[in-house]
Amino acid sequence: MRILIADDHELFNELITNVALAHGLASDVVSCRNFDDAYQAVGTRKFGEERKFDLIILDMRMPGMKGCSGLRRMLAIAGATPVAIISGMLSPAEAREVMREGAAGFLPKTMPLHELEAAVRTLLAGDRYVPPYLMVKKDAEAIQARNAAACPNELTSRERQVLDELMQGWSNKEIANNLGITEITVKSHLMHLFRKINARNRTDAVRIGLQLARSMEEVGSPAAA
Repeated sequence: MRILIADDHELFNELITNVALAHGLASDVVSCRNFDDAYQAVGTRKFGEERKFDLIILDMRMPGMKGCSGLRRMLAIAGATPVAIISGMLSPAEAREVMREGAAGFLPKTMPLHELEAAVRTLLAGDRYVPPYLMVKKDAEAIQARNAAACPNELTSRERQVLDELMQGWSNKEIANNLGITEITVKSHLMHLFRKINARNRTDAVRIGLQLARSMEEVGSPAAA
């Protein structure tokens, strides 16, 4: 087994190299410090030629990577070789985005060594690796979206108006002026609204409101009918 690790942080290159060699996951680990060198190391293969690596691991923030653009470029020449992303800065949403783009896995730089070993072993076996917390987050968002879609009839007409105003980015004072009510009344509506749609804060309420709007559009679309 051969692994290519590309990361501009030398210590993390050494960490993955040591983990892979010490646990017998690979017989050789090639390390690069930027995307261009990694791209050149993978190169292109002639028909019938064996692949050069069994796993490619790319740092999402290294020089030349350019985010998902670099991932797509590497996937285009990697063939059947799995390409995984490592990063210490990606949000859960960004991590799920790289998985949708075709990455075989996402490895947070904060993961413990035993989890890193297990993740590399999983990827070399040809399986996808997703950190458990991303799956939990995704499941929670799905439940929240279902809750939002299930509650439109529970909102009063005024709460719907307040939610619409909130989604347009208005402050409490501006919402009060727009609807001809007091700020205290707006806060009261928000409190009841947040409870009904299971929102933690204003940002959360806006996101759920958008999900609710999309679900209502889908229900009312000709295709849905």
